[in-house]
Amino acid sequence: MAYIDSVYFTDMGPDTGRGYPPLLFLHGFFMDSRMFEKQISVLKEKYRVICIDIRGFGGSKDHRGPFSLYDIAGDVIKVADHLNIRKFVIAGMSMGGYIALRICLKYPGRVNGLILMGSQVARDNEETVKNYLYLRDHWHDTGIREELVNRLLPVIIGEHCPDHEFWQKIWMSHSHESISHAMDAMLKRDDITHKVKSITVPALILHGEKDTGIPVSAACTSCNLLKYARFIEIPGGAHAFNIRHSSATNRAILSWLHDYF
Repeated sequence: MAYIDSVYFTDMGPDTGRGYPPLLFLHGFFMDSRMFEKQISVLKEKYRVICIDIRGFGGSKDHRGPFSLYDIAGDVIKVADHLNIRKFVIAGMSMGGYIALRICLKYPGRVNGLILMGSQVARDNEETVKNYLYLRDHWHDTGIREELVNRLLPVIIGEHCPDHEFWQKIWMSHSHESISHAMDAMLKRDDITHKVKSITVPALILHGEKDTGIPVSAACTSCNLLKYARFIEIPGGAHAFNIRHSSATNRAILSWLHDYF
């Protein structure tokens, strides 16, 4: 574990030989790199796995000030440069997927594969934006914060999950400033639907069958927009399906890596 300009990351697994290609993971909103623990434990046996905490979350929670998704993309490149990693597979969950797509567009020479997990190419619909704004504007109210967290736990992680208590404590600890800046970065993201055809690296799109935050139909649309994409639906999976359905997630990732690399 280490820091580059207040951005926290972990680096595990072999860095030569079978460690190719390196895998860089980006978590979703509310989360941090610990959401990928069950992927790291399996993937690190064959691949070098780097997980980065987005500004305002996890080990990067002390990072202050507004930012854009492209700023986070720049953070990823800084980490890769520091680790002497020229090319990598970029994997992003939800918000992390939005960033991963923009890394592919802004730094195409650095990416040799893309994994989207519970994410989409398109921007959010009006109802989602309305809900996001309510969350952002009321996060300072601890009563409303607790109500929102308890409502979102089953939506994001799934019903009756033993990890609820762990993530509840983490989400409740997020500052209003961190939530506001991260939410603004998502809400102000540019429309890239007309640009993603230029992404020519292999892509894997994983999506939970029961994801109500981003419907499966949005993932299917993303698959059709990307030239070389494979779509796999995770049965019973919620938004962050990789936590509760880690075995299915890991099998899908390993199979795809085996086929393309």
